[in-house]
Amino acid sequence: MESLRRRLGELERANALLEARSERYRDLIENAKDMIWTVDLDGSVTFLNSACETITGYTRQELIGKDLADLVGVQDLEAAREALTRRWETEKSTHFEIRILARDGSPIELEINSAILERNGEPAGFLAIARDITDRKQAQAAMRRSAQEFEYLFANHPQPMWVMDAGTLQFLEVNYAARTKYGYSREEFLAMSATDLRPRDEVTPGRQSGNAGSWRHCTKDGRIMNVEVLWHAVVFAGRNAVLAVIQDITERRLLEEQLQQSHKLEAVGRLAGGVAHDFNNLLTVITGYSQLLLNRIKVEHPMHAGLDQIRQSADKAAILTRQLLAFSRRQPMQPAVIDLNAVVTDMGKMLRRLIGEHIELVTRLCPELGLVRADPSQIEEAIMNLALNARDAMPQGGTVTVETAQMDFTVQGAGGHPAGPYVLVSVTDTGEGIDNETRSHLFEPFFTTKRQREGGGLGLSAVYGIVEQHGGFVRVSSERGDGSRFDICLPRLLHDADRADVAATEPVGAGGSETILIVEDEAGVLKLIAETLRAFGYTVLESRDGAEALELAKRERPHVDLLLTDIVIPKITGRRLADAWKILHPDVKVLYMSGYADNTQVGELYSGLEDRLLRKPFSGATLAQKVREALDDSE
Repeated sequence: MESLRRRLGELERANALLEARSERYRDLIENAKDMIWTVDLDGSVTFLNSACETITGYTRQELIGKDLADLVGVQDLEAAREALTRRWETEKSTHFEIRILARDGSPIELEINSAILERNGEPAGFLAIARDITDRKQAQAAMRRSAQEFEYLFANHPQPMWVMDAGTLQFLEVNYAARTKYGYSREEFLAMSATDLRPRDEVTPGRQSGNAGSWRHCTKDGRIMNVEVLWHAVVFAGRNAVLAVIQDITERRLLEEQLQQSHKLEAVGRLAGGVAHDFNNLLTVITGYSQLLLNRIKVEHPMHAGLDQIRQSADKAAILTRQLLAFSRRQPMQPAVIDLNAVVTDMGKMLRRLIGEHIELVTRLCPELGLVRADPSQIEEAIMNLALNARDAMPQGGTVTVETAQMDFTVQGAGGHPAGPYVLVSVTDTGEGIDNETRSHLFEPFFTTKRQREGGGLGLSAVYGIVEQHGGFVRVSSERGDGSRFDICLPRLLHDADRADVAATEPVGAGGSETILIVEDEAGVLKLIAETLRAFGYTVLESRDGAEALELAKRERPHVDLLLTDIVIPKITGRRLADAWKILHPDVKVLYMSGYADNTQVGELYSGLEDRLLRKPFSGATLAQKVREALDDSE
């Protein structure tokens, strides 16, 4: 009896212990965050925890007895049946992912671990533990989309981009723009490193050729590009890498160099203008005194020929100075009626020196060429630029032909130039010719086919601008391998009165008896002008600076018919001096002189004086004529 009571006590304690354990398991299952359920062999739910209600939105009563496959969306139904039946039939436990639908129709991604429940050694149902991985799946999908978008942007970015190993600089991936720009295939790129893109003579041991900054890169066909590399450290395929973006700055570098050359030309031009001022004063003295002496001695005199040679040399030096100023674009615009045959003839020696001894210069001049109204210096600049262009087209030698002709265009040209009579100056070379693509860009500023530092690309654009300014146009005819021909076409003058405008070599000036005050700081020029005007019968007063001349006007108040003053003189400008004189002597006439090339050197002092300006160097006859014109001016 005692043993039975003892057995009953042990049994009660065991049942209590079992009940306590069952309660703990029920608490664990009920409070688990993961879904836990059991189903029978038919797939009907027999048990579920509260997480199933929380996650699916169904109540416990709605789910008990329900076929779990009914919760699966139509698109996932076959996969669900395969997971719930076939796998359980072949495996005691399995792991898979499935998507079900919540009560509100929203999808839920589940990661399921399941096992077979057995009773008496036979399958009795299934136990499933499912974790809601919807957020994880959405994050993974977002990452995939982001990766796809990045891959799309990388592949289709208009600028060359690549990914390379941070240590070896080996290319890991390149986009389409890089393959197109450099000419290498993707397979060729992936077999190379960034250093392989550098010119062989520029590869420096120890310097990372893939770093951010400016570099020179070679394309597959051997072209050299200036590039700017921007990069960012990334992780690619599990390795430290660099994402690089490449900007082709070749054109920008070329423009920068051309701008620097333009600034140099500007500085040279300013220097040339300043030198021309002093040189023109010297030439004025040489020309003037040689002419004075020639006027005083007979042609038979032994010294006459030598003096005449001095005068001719001074005239040629003046032409050379004008041509140098035209080259530096410092010569002011001075249109006149000119004979282009004379312009070409005067340029002959200079052109031969410019093109070199390895090139033959041939001139063919139309014997009865019409006249044009143009600035001789500007036309000389245009012809000179065309001759230089022809020389550069024939590095191994050849022939440059400069010829003149006249032509009547009966219809308006394609470029918009009007029909009518024209005079042509043509420059033809026997070089390699110009293709259609290059011909379409010839007159664009800074366009050049020369290698870097061999030319700034300004010559032909200057030709175009000069000719357009004169109301003309430029024609180009060329074929590859057959040389080039450039025609400068200028409107031809038709009336006889226009021919009378052509300035004589030595204009004749009439003398007079008026009083002239000369203000000039160069002693040699002052003495020459005074002596020349006295020889023409004028009474001459002299002054070396503006203050002295103004003091003369205030103190002695002499009667002066003409004030002949240099624009730039010490202590006061010529213009201010003239204004002060007119206050004291309202009837005085004024004629200005200048040896400067243009108004960039003397600011606004030139403004409005073009009709009352005598440019140095000048001959005695020109001086006398200008003085007479100024004195006879009724204004």
